[in-house]
Amino acid sequence: MKQFFLFIVIATLVSSCGSGEKKTKVDKDVLFGSWEKKSYENAFFNFAIEFEEGWNIDSTQFQTSFGGTIFETSYRGSVNEYFPVNITIELDKANPFAKPSVMEKVEESMEGYEFLFDENDMIKSPIAKTKIAGEEYIVNQLKLIEGADTSYINEYYRYVDGYYLSIVSVYNDKADQQTEKEFISGIKRQK
Repeated sequence: MKQFFLFIVIATLVSSCGSGEKKTKVDKDVLFGSWEKKSYENAFFNFAIEFEEGWNIDSTQFQTSFGGTIFETSYRGSVNEYFPVNITIELDKANPFAKPSVMEKVEESMEGYEFLFDENDMIKSPIAKTKIAGEEYIVNQLKLIEGADTSYINEYYRYVDGYYLSIVSVYNDKADQQTEKEFISGIKRQK
């Protein structure tokens, strides 16, 4: 009887720890978007991208029940041809037992960089907000310096109905910053 009572108490606690959000099942095809030639559309996150010449697109989607990579792209015309501008768009299912927070995603990402790189090799910019395709994103920018190599990383995060969208750009030459900015500003509202 004690075990049954303990089970009921634990089940009640777990069910009450949810975020209080309405849980809806999302069709993976809608969640991961669709391709048509060199155009990508995502109705769930409300954006579309028209790829210009020079972008190599890897649209091999890595999907799991909790998210995955939507696509990766790199720019052939980058100033640094050995390390071209690279952009990855991913999604991640939010923890159903916690209140969703984009800032937690940013902190989680920073913990990864802090684990991999020495604090003295990182220059962090203040976390800010920006608009992409008319929607608000949190942006995390950092500069990683390893000897003569420098990497500029911009991470853009957004939360919608139980899922996080991340757009991560990496470039290794300050002259490629404009290419990254043009790509981000080229993301348009789908609806």
